[in-house]
Amino acid sequence: MTREEVMAILNDHEWFAALPPDVRASIVKHGRPRKVVAGELIYAEGDPCTGQFGVLEGAVRLTGSTPCGKQIIYRVLATGGWFGHLTALDDGLRFQDAHALQPGVLLHLTRAGFEKVLEEDPRRAILFSRLICRDIRISMRMMAEYQTTPLLRRIGHVVLEMSAKTARHNLVDLPLTQETLAALAGTTRQTVNRVLREWEKQGLLTIAYGRIDVPDPEALSEVVGAVLPAHLH
Repeated sequence: MTREEVMAILNDHEWFAALPPDVRASIVKHGRPRKVVAGELIYAEGDPCTGQFGVLEGAVRLTGSTPCGKQIIYRVLATGGWFGHLTALDDGLRFQDAHALQPGVLLHLTRAGFEKVLEEDPRRAILFSRLICRDIRISMRMMAEYQTTPLLRRIGHVVLEMSAKTARHNLVDLPLTQETLAALAGTTRQTVNRVLREWEKQGLLTIAYGRIDVPDPEALSEVVGAVLPAHLH
């Protein structure tokens, strides 16, 4: 994969695309492609920081656990997404697990690479902090949605978002389990199963092993009152 190809892929993410050209070039220059296999643990909660990552191919799931042992799914990232940047900035320990959901390629900006980018111009640190601010905004919106949005709309929103991500990035083998949906929607797997089975009876989606296909996203959006992702319009 050439630097030009890497640049084109990463430009799909609004944070990276908004960076000055010299910063984007520096990140790609100091980053190293890393192949991953399905199910591979990229890093674990409590690990020391090894830098940050951009997804060039495939998909990555970020998870954590509560003191009582319950698993939390923070995000599912597709091509162009970034993760691992918080600990790259604060030099702390990893606070989540990162697993590859399918075979893919990451751009690994190692700790040494990250420091080289900043050595060229220390003011670039503020640009990386904006990526963290973006994540905080997303988390705050999710918290507000959990507290104010009806359950069916939350489940429908997650299904539509994952469908849009799968279609946009051609993630034909991306596993979408009911456990993942439940965690992202803030409910239980049993509830998700009942809701999906009802929607399947209505012809709004099709449930297969590890997959949920939405043949008509607009129809599902109208039923649950969720906003249709832009990529599905």
